[in-house]
Amino acid sequence: LARDAESSCGIDDVLEAREAVAAENTSRGWPVSADRVVMTSGSSEAIDFVLTALADPGDEVLVPLPTYPLYTAVLAKIGAQPSYYRTDHTRDWQPDLDHIRSLINPRTRALVLVHLWGIPAHVDALLAIARRHGLAVIEAASHALGAVSGGVPCGRFGDISVFSLQTSQLAAAG
Repeated sequence: LARDAESSCGIDDVLEAREAVAAENTSRGWPVSADRVVMTSGSSEAIDFVLTALADPGDEVLVPLPTYPLYTAVLAKIGAQPSYYRTDHTRDWQPDLDHIRSLINPRTRALVLVHLWGIPAHVDALLAIARRHGLAVIEAASHALGAVSGGVPCGRFGDISVFSLQTSQLAAAG
């Protein structure tokens, strides 16, 4: 699905761009191969691809509040349900871990991990919950470009990580 989307986007040098992203990450000590990098026309398209690949009708995906409305829209489109977990504005918008645990059920397929406003989420605890329950982790890292947690850059924690260079992000292009 992702490779078909790349070839249909009209960009002749997508492979070169993927190789450049892989080389940059590798040079910084975070090795990744070009075949693990997918380029899309924007984070909305990437989120659509990811959720469509991971969730089936009737499945649930854990999504933080506040949230990006696209998560809800894509899940509705594919017949899956968002299961909203609370974040605490008095603690830098960190997720309510007990609330997340209470929402997990046999239909839960994934956890959306968002680093809001450049503040890394409590990654270790969230990853432990996801691993314990066999959930895929979708890391939305656009707000945390350059941020680190435990010496690891945000965007390296999820099974799938999504970045954006849209004008309202920390790093804008275009």
